[in-house]
Amino acid sequence: GYAGQTGVFAVAASDLALADLLRGGAEPAEIESAVPALKPAALLNAGLAKVRDGTTSLEEIARCR
Repeated sequence: GYAGQTGVFAVAASDLALADLLRGGAEPAEIESAVPALKPAALLNAGLAKVRDGTTSLEEIARCR
């Protein structure tokens, strides 16, 4: 199970431009470029913040990349 595990998530506010991309069947790369919170660097930074606060290890972040 997932008991005791910590997740790292990206949350992005939706707007009309993003909704249009999603409805139009945009490629994942196009969606990522339109929403900064979905870029891999944003997720990595969130993971590194969890390393700094002691929630997880650098090894675990590297393993999940």
